[in-house]
Amino acid sequence: APGPADGDDNLLADGMPRFYDTAATGRPKTVGLEQCAAFRAATSDRRRAGPAGLFNTGTNFLASLIDGNCQMPRECNQYGESTLRPDEKRTINLMHEHMYPDVARADPGTDCVPSLFQVPWGKHNPHMWRDDHRNPAMSADVVERIWGAAGRGEILPVVVVKDPLTWLQSMCRVSYTAQFKRHPMGQCCPHPISSTAPTISEWVPNKPSSHYKSLPDMWSSWNKEYFDSPNPRLMIRYEDLLFRTRQTTKEVCECVGGTLTEKFDPIDQTAKYGPEHAMSNKPKFSGREVAREKYGNESYRYAHLAADDLESIRADIDPRLLEALGYDWSEERRVATQPPDTCLPDMEGEMRRKGLKRWRGQIVPLDDESDGVIVAGGFYPNKQNPRAHPDFQRALRRYGIKGTGHRQHGGSAG
Repeated sequence: APGPADGDDNLLADGMPRFYDTAATGRPKTVGLEQCAAFRAATSDRRRAGPAGLFNTGTNFLASLIDGNCQMPRECNQYGESTLRPDEKRTINLMHEHMYPDVARADPGTDCVPSLFQVPWGKHNPHMWRDDHRNPAMSADVVERIWGAAGRGEILPVVVVKDPLTWLQSMCRVSYTAQFKRHPMGQCCPHPISSTAPTISEWVPNKPSSHYKSLPDMWSSWNKEYFDSPNPRLMIRYEDLLFRTRQTTKEVCECVGGTLTEKFDPIDQTAKYGPEHAMSNKPKFSGREVAREKYGNESYRYAHLAADDLESIRADIDPRLLEALGYDWSEERRVATQPPDTCLPDMEGEMRRKGLKRWRGQIVPLDDESDGVIVAGGFYPNKQNPRAHPDFQRALRRYGIKGTGHRQHGGSAG
């Protein structure tokens, strides 16, 4: 039977999977390096790189790599302190949402600029918002306070792009504000691709939602805005950050006029912080070495994808993006790395994931005592528990699970 082809022969000398560098160039596939000299010539030494990218692409990883390894002119931390010891660089918490107002309140005589966590208009927001939106942490007056009237022109967007095949799976795990149709069995996502119809409910409050015909269309449309932008920008691959970490960080750092530190920190620990990243920070999901093992596995790349899924993905993505970023796939490789069935529904696994179990032919919550009690073969829900709420019952029905709506009269939790 076909099996994974993920041995040492599938890796180049530097650890990069061959399917991300089929020509074995040994170089990152960075878009926009030809604009670097002109960007430096048109800006001051207060210029900075501003990370950007879709959800689940590694923007926090990029921000940490730049902060920890790129020495910039006029550098200081978020509190306006311009003297930094090497051991202090990585201890600065760039994730603090009030970082930029803190800089604005710094001593007016302090002429320094911190590393940036994101572009002023918000790292996940569409490029079309560049001129008419500000992230709350980087309001127009703060940007002007730090960079002067030049503002946006001093910031080079550095867009992180992830392989669309693995990005789809990341979105299945943590979708943030994206909403899209899924297979009734959650573990089959992103199959079938043709049925995904994501709608971004809100990039930010009080802004229009964005609608795409599929998840691949979302990937393509969002990245295409930066790709076609007349303004200077870099577009780097997440896979290059992961497998060619030092080389890719050096390209970004030197593009904005910085110097790579002598001692390089590849940021082996997770780069995500905060409750919104709780799933990504779990041990089996987080850390650079865990990520290298996962994304270097060709079987993982094609997981839960059928032949028609690959066709749908290719049909919805601008081919210029795939060519420029070196992403390609084939039905031959999918067949070689995947079992015959794209997705075998695992009802038991799906129930465990939802906190349910089978009991005497019925499906009931795992924790019967908190959700209700079973008496004489009937489940009596605890009406004070959210899982017993009608919305929960409707959710079960949506997933094709016959729930706990029987014999509900007169029951209460024990």
